[in-house]
Amino acid sequence: MDAHDIDGKRQRFALRNDLETEHVKRLKKLYELSMTLSGDPVDIFKHVARIIAELFKVRVVCLSEIRGDQLYFISVYIDGDVFQDAGQCPLAITPCATVELSKDIRVYDRVSELFPEASFLQEHNAQTYCGFPVLDNHQNVVAITCLLDDKPHEFTDEDQALLRIFGQRISMELERQRHINERLKSEENLRQIQAMLLQTEQLAGMGSWEWNIPEGVIRWSPEMYRLNQIDSAEYPTLTPEVATSKVDPLDLEQVQANITQALVHGVWEPIEYRVRLQNDQIRSLRAEGLAVQFQQNLPIKLIGFVQDISELKKTQLDLERNLELLRGAEQLQRELKIAAQREQQRMSALLSAMNIGVLFEDQAGCIEFVNPAFKHLWAIRNTSDLTGFPSRDILAHSSHRLASPEHASRRVMQVLDSNEPSERFEIELHDGRILTQLSYPVTDYDGSILGRLWIYEDITQERQTAKQLLYLAERDPLTGLLNRHRFQEQLAQYLRMAKRHHIKFALLYFDLDEFKYVNDTFGHRVGDTVLVRIAGEIASLVQSSEIFARLGGDEFAIVIEHKQDSEPSMLAARIVNAVSSIPFRFRGANIRLTASVGIALFPDHGVEMEDLGAHADAAMYQAKSLGKNNWCIYDADRDMSAAMTTRMTWKSRIAQALEQNSFEIHFQGVYETRNRTLKHVEALVRMRDPQPQNPLIMPGQFIPVAEKSGQIIDIDKWVLQRSIEMLAKHPQMPPVAVNISGRSFDDPSLPRFIQTQLDKHQVDPERLIIELTETAAVSDIKDAQRFIEAINQAGCKVCLDDFGSGFSTFSYLKYLGVEMLKIDGMFIRDLTNNRDNQIFVKAMVDVARGLGKDIVAEFVEDAVTLEMIQNLGIQYVQGYYLGRPSPEVV
Repeated sequence: MDAHDIDGKRQRFALRNDLETEHVKRLKKLYELSMTLSGDPVDIFKHVARIIAELFKVRVVCLSEIRGDQLYFISVYIDGDVFQDAGQCPLAITPCATVELSKDIRVYDRVSELFPEASFLQEHNAQTYCGFPVLDNHQNVVAITCLLDDKPHEFTDEDQALLRIFGQRISMELERQRHINERLKSEENLRQIQAMLLQTEQLAGMGSWEWNIPEGVIRWSPEMYRLNQIDSAEYPTLTPEVATSKVDPLDLEQVQANITQALVHGVWEPIEYRVRLQNDQIRSLRAEGLAVQFQQNLPIKLIGFVQDISELKKTQLDLERNLELLRGAEQLQRELKIAAQREQQRMSALLSAMNIGVLFEDQAGCIEFVNPAFKHLWAIRNTSDLTGFPSRDILAHSSHRLASPEHASRRVMQVLDSNEPSERFEIELHDGRILTQLSYPVTDYDGSILGRLWIYEDITQERQTAKQLLYLAERDPLTGLLNRHRFQEQLAQYLRMAKRHHIKFALLYFDLDEFKYVNDTFGHRVGDTVLVRIAGEIASLVQSSEIFARLGGDEFAIVIEHKQDSEPSMLAARIVNAVSSIPFRFRGANIRLTASVGIALFPDHGVEMEDLGAHADAAMYQAKSLGKNNWCIYDADRDMSAAMTTRMTWKSRIAQALEQNSFEIHFQGVYETRNRTLKHVEALVRMRDPQPQNPLIMPGQFIPVAEKSGQIIDIDKWVLQRSIEMLAKHPQMPPVAVNISGRSFDDPSLPRFIQTQLDKHQVDPERLIIELTETAAVSDIKDAQRFIEAINQAGCKVCLDDFGSGFSTFSYLKYLGVEMLKIDGMFIRDLTNNRDNQIFVKAMVDVARGLGKDIVAEFVEDAVTLEMIQNLGIQYVQGYYLGRPSPEVV
């Protein structure tokens, strides 16, 4: 062998070593790639791009994914740097389109010239292109990897075989990512379902359970742990012994018998039992279940639910006292049983039973659920399936028209902040109905937003009732005229206008002469008939621009503009003539009544409402002094005559009675409506007259004078002191209610006086009830709050007397801590015949119930009225039908 042969062998040996070394490098890179394909997807694609570039010594490697007609660059290697999500371009203008079409490797020289529209080829001055496909399990091209270089490059069969291996590896990774994404989506759906199930259980007060019998393991829902007050952290799973550890011993045998039957036969009978919780609290539960898996005819898995029926049990005990209500309780029991049997649909059933419209929307604002009430309110066909539609397009499915489309359409199903509850919004429909809209965010257990709950309610009836109540609040319930409260408001407005525009007007007061005789002789119902007839006659004399009101009793008032001097006198004369011309016939007797009218002129007789009222009242009594059946314009010279003398005489008599202890207390009972059991008594003051022919003087004769003179404060304190003394003397005596006048209410020392007397005589404060008139309380809410709070701190209850006599809203009750409301007697006297009074009283009862206050009806004078009061739900009654005032201690 010569030297030339030896050199040839050496060169071939060296070449073989280089090829083997390159082959080893490629094997190492493949091993490295296989070790990488289990990490983070981002790192995997970056590493793959880098490995390919290093193996084939190219400047650029693009790993791209096909999405529709676009090519998305998910990982790009450029001269040693790797970029993620590097952009996209149309597939058709790239050489990659030929790879997708052939589903095989494609190699191009001078590729930039062949595909001039592909900008990424121009950017990298690509001369050589090699692209290989990534195929899924169905042999579809889902991704393409291309190698670019700015100089010619040869790809051998071995290179292409290696690239196909890379394509398989990348396909495996893409498939793995798809499975991971699907699993994550499934887990998210499961989490949302679990959150909705948890919220549903909390709303329904139901918990679910599952028992794996072979393993002896019981699993509870969170609501089950709450119902039984067992710590879920301490017992993530439970044994039968732990699960029944809170069962009342009296019910344990029954529960265990039911469990035994379920274990043997797979049948779980519905059962009710009690559990004993902390602080000896008892909770009643109802359990149902069934076997869902069997092995060799024996159950191996039970599931079921438990519902808190404590409130139901309490309601049943209360309803057992009345057979009619018992039937309702039985019906409710049946409805609850039917609802419980539909456990899988309990959320839908609960919402479907509501009269309130409910809509759930998801995070994207699409409808997930609507209940039937929602469709009914919006006039949407019951057969319409709204699931998946955008909630903001709901008006397109409704046949209702909005009264103000431009305004309302911007608010319906719209919310400014999706993380907060919306404001209450009223939607007025074209047919006059009114809906309210509210919405609340629905959150996952971790606080993330799942969607939104929209609630709609028809408040048309409530709004109509409110309008009717407002009308009744401003009107006298007997005659339909303005009442005193509304008259004073309108008179004040009229007075301000008159001052501003220099208008003269007249205020007329009139009452009926000897009207008390009619009431005493023929009864209040006849008296009411007279008042209604006279109000109707006088109303025909009053123009629509004038103000006509009933102030109370038989007192009326009229305001007319004073354009001519003769106008007020002419109207007064017509009133006198009209009243005297009305023929009345009662019990076979013909009766004609007369009226006395007083006139006060603005501004001649006063520029303030109080002065005008006082002078019109004085003028009326001046007319009576002229022989009644007359009218009179206020005369200041005659104002201080006989009336003042009478008042001065009464003032002296009251002072003498206080000094000589000549007052006495009579008691009238207040009874429970249901069984007529005595609840408490009201203290009523009387004055003993030294004249033998008139032994007792009723309060109507001396109380008005005492209120004007200020002596009423001393009378109130005398009644309070005497009542407390009698409570101390008679321990078995029921509680006593004492009525406090408006003047005493203004005395800041009165609560301390009451506290001192109670302490002095050692009387339980709960046995004393303080009655305060509604008019006094409403006149100054802040003073009333302070006074009532002081009385409550002394331990006494407070009753609001004459409730409803002069209000325009019930809202003040929120600020007064009274425990009891006594309806004004004017609503009760003619309750059975007056539809307006019935509506008004029912409204007052509803308000009292809603605020948790007791309510008393006074002036109950017959059995028919008592029966109606009982049907209206009034708890307590007072009146002659049940007992007259008496000095005897009950």
